Order: sequence, then C-alpha cells, then structure tokens
Amino acid sequence: MSARLTTDRRLAVSLAAILAFGILRVIVASPQGFISPEGTLAAAYLTFVGPGQATALYVPLFAICASGLIGGSLASCSISRNSSRLAALRCVVLRVAHVALAFALAVFVPSLVALALKSGISASAGSWASFAFLQLVYELLYFLVVGLIALTAALLTGSDVLTLAFAVVYGGVDTFIAILVDYHGSWWTGWMLMGYADPSNPLLAASGLLRLLALAAAFGIAAWRLMQGVDFYEVSHE
Repeated sequence: MSARLTTDRRLAVSLAAILAFGILRVIVASPQGFISPEGTLAAAYLTFVGPGQATALYVPLFAICASGLIGGSLASCSISRNSSRLAALRCVVLRVAHVALAFALAVFVPSLVALALKSGISASAGSWASFAFLQLVYELLYFLVVGLIALTAALLTGSDVLTLAFAVVYGGVDTFIAILVDYHGSWWTGWMLMGYADPSNPLLAASGLLRLLALAAAFGIAAWRLMQGVDFYEVSHE
C-alpha cells in the first residue's frame, strides 16, 4: 500500500510540476517563440515545445513515475491474478498507457493554449481540431514508447536507476542530434517527430505515426519475450 501511495504521489507532483511549467509558459509566451521555417501548426508547436524540454523535464519525470508504477504492476499483475503471461503484460502496459495519457495531456493542453493565444497563426477551426487530435495522439505514443522502454529495462535489469537511464537516453537522442550535431535530416525517433503531426501533409503525419508505432511494437515484443523468463513478475525497486 505504501509503495502504491508513493507512486501516486510521484505522479501527482510530476503532473502538477508540468502543468505549472506549462501555465507559466502560456503567460510569458510571445509570437517570436513560435516562428518556424515551415509555418505550420505542427512546426510552431515543436519550436515552442522543443526536444530540450522533453529531455530535461518531461521524460525524467515520466520515467520516475513509470519505474515505480512498473515495479508495483509487475508484482500485482501476476499470474495469480491473470490467466496468462500475455494477460499480465497487458495489465502492466495498460497502466503505463494511462500514465502516458496523463502526461501527454499535461504537456499538450497548456502548450496548445499558448499556441492558440500567443502564436498569431491563423487557421480554420477544422485545421485546429485535426492538428490538436493528431498532436495528442503523437504525444501519447511518445510517452507510451518511453514507458515500454522503461518496462523492458525493468524486466532486463531489475534496477530503478537503469530503468530511468534507459528511458532518459531515448528521450535525449533527438536533443543530442538536433542541438549538438546540428542535424537537419529526417531520421528522428523521439520528440522531434512532434513536428510531423501536420494534418495538411498526410504522408509526413503517417510516417511519424508509423515510426512511433514501430518503436512501441518493438519494445512491447521485447518486454513480452523478457516476461517469458520471469517466474513471479516481481522486479525489485529499492
């Protein structure tokens, strides 16, 4: 019970921190913070909510919450409560997905408000609605990938520290490439894919979604394979 309470507190504090940060950014945002060469809603959003934020704030907080959640879930979603290993894995993944949705909403809602109020971009209501839906789906998938990486690392190592490290490494790859290497290509695998959430370019949007779905499937399969060697679905988290 105490572990569950600690996990819930971590989640509440993390979401509150992200929301507070988002609201502060809405207050101080200016049109210059949304300028992008492409001029699309997706590109403006990515300019405002860059990969550095994901690496420094969103992913570490999510990984901290996910590591505690995964430890408790692996113990409670055991074969004693589920009819099969697949059912146990589904139980854990659903819990991770719920946290991923909460984080996606906490990041997305204030950022969308800032984009609508402060960017000065003119678009139809339909364009705003389709972008908002697509962007939220992208962010949900992104955090789900982070969660599945954390789950795979937890099953592989049984260590909170390594679980956090694996998740943060994934969250930092695009930031490293974009900032330190000054790369301008298209081989993104993380937060930079948020710029692909452009409903006016279906091929680009589909390619980003497929990339995130492929990552989610790959780590989901890896977690499934690792669970074959876990007898009681318990991972120690000190």
